[in-house]
Amino acid sequence: MVVSNEDSDFNELTDYLDERFAGANFTISMDKNELKEILTTKKMIVIKQDFNCCCFKCYCFNCDDECCNEELIKPKTRYFVIKNDIMSVENVIDELIKQDCKTYCDHNFLEFFEKQTDIQYGMSFGS
Repeated sequence: MVVSNEDSDFNELTDYLDERFAGANFTISMDKNELKEILTTKKMIVIKQDFNCCCFKCYCFNCDDECCNEELIKPKTRYFVIKNDIMSVENVIDELIKQDCKTYCDHNFLEFFEKQTDIQYGMSFGS
């Protein structure tokens, strides 16, 4: 079997993410550069985990669209208060892990955060 540099880089990244974020109840789907990005200079933000079908991207829960899985009961929206002197993506993820953030469906890959208000960010999970 031939292993390309691309495969090697991917394996190195996944090994790094598994070690760096051990204990996460979700999979981080970002590269090292994204993890170092600063979300804000504020010292406190709120991360909103929403389970609405067409808003913040989880269509696994019952709604009016045909795409929904009617067998799953939609969890309540969760809010995570994050306090940190440096609001890098990786520091925010560390705080989410500490506060037992988890997914409740097949969308287990944390892809990015999106600013919603001055202090509130949403999370986008994919599958």
